[in-house]
Amino acid sequence: MHSDDILYQQVLQQLEERGNYERSAQSRDISKLAGIQHLLKDLDEPHKSCQYIHIAGTNGKGLTGAMLSHILQGEGYTTGFYSSPHVIDIRERISINGQMVSKGQFAKYASRVLQNVKNYPAHIYLSYFDILTALAFLIFKEAQIEWAILETGLGGKADSTNVTEKKLSILTPISYDHMNVLGTSLEAIAEEKLGIVREHIPTVVAPQIKPLMPWLKKRLHDLGSPAVFAEELVIDQKNNGNYQLQWPNGSQDIIDLKKEGLSVPEQQCLQTALMAYRVLHAPRPDKKQRTSWCRNAMNTRLPGRLEYHKQVIWRKNKLEFPNMVFDGGHNAAALEALYKQLMSWNIKQYTLILGFAEDKMVQALKQPLLDLCLPATCIIITKAQSPRAASLERLTNFILPACNSMDPPPVLQQANTAEDALLRAYHSHPLAVIISGSFYLLGEIFQILEK
Repeated sequence: MHSDDILYQQVLQQLEERGNYERSAQSRDISKLAGIQHLLKDLDEPHKSCQYIHIAGTNGKGLTGAMLSHILQGEGYTTGFYSSPHVIDIRERISINGQMVSKGQFAKYASRVLQNVKNYPAHIYLSYFDILTALAFLIFKEAQIEWAILETGLGGKADSTNVTEKKLSILTPISYDHMNVLGTSLEAIAEEKLGIVREHIPTVVAPQIKPLMPWLKKRLHDLGSPAVFAEELVIDQKNNGNYQLQWPNGSQDIIDLKKEGLSVPEQQCLQTALMAYRVLHAPRPDKKQRTSWCRNAMNTRLPGRLEYHKQVIWRKNKLEFPNMVFDGGHNAAALEALYKQLMSWNIKQYTLILGFAEDKMVQALKQPLLDLCLPATCIIITKAQSPRAASLERLTNFILPACNSMDPPPVLQQANTAEDALLRAYHSHPLAVIISGSFYLLGEIFQILEK
């Protein structure tokens, strides 16, 4: 094995030993930033090396950030993007100009970060996410990044990423998630996410649940942040992949995006990314600029976000699935978006593979989950290889009332592994297989399918 690979595996093991909130059932302490601030000082403050765009919200952070990153790259800027979670490879979280960092880069700078951390006294609290965030800052500094886009991991106010000065804040759609940590009302959740906002620094607000908008407008006014609302850019789908864009200044464009049927989440992310770049660099762009931004943004793909594939081959078992949809949506708003998109794609009968984290199974999930289950002829529940994943028994008891309310009820099966779930799905003879509920489950299935 190459020396870079050996060091890479060693640092991965050390990172896992830090106690990963994403893979554990233990709540992450979001009350303090002192730990990461101490670490960054010891690393010679790499977070002060470039200009930042900061994104918080419940859904759409990753795609909005990736679209904005592509726009910046297309305009000639060296761009870094720090996101979470990863689906297969941890290096997906730290990209430079759209490419994840090499194993050698990751291992080199992770070793430096971990070397600083290992002798810290117990009172200096550092989470797994804190360490990854410091690592991203260090890599961006060494790569001489001009613009870095930071996606919050949880909340905003005391998220590890909220230690920088910034040129722009972005709020993607806010809905119910992490309620055990962030609060039980939309306003409480939004208040935590508004913690990234700075006085006199613009905030671009993605389309939101309507009852939340008046509250958000008032809070941004009180915080002294000039607010720009992405819904002021109106996008209408025409025919044959053409879209009409109506800009706030009255300009109109017809752009062929080579893509039919933008999903609602994709459209919201596109609106937000385009308005964000407009705020940063060109209040009155010409048509050539606007067209370039739009096409660069749409040249963006993230695995496991409303991802639809036909004729998926499982090489190991020489099997073919005619239609598969992969979506890591794990909260009410994401499941609702998945169901609406399936209907838009005219996928109205399917086998559904589901796996959730224990803390995601809350009351707010039940109605969108019922909607998603209604067209399913077969539901297969399984468990990702994560201590945070809900047990088969717990998930069965959560889903069973929805199944019992259907006439006729779908076949409900349990699968001990993701591979077993795929085999069961194939033998259910579906028109389509839908996989949702967990990015970690998707990661396992992608690896099984060698995707």
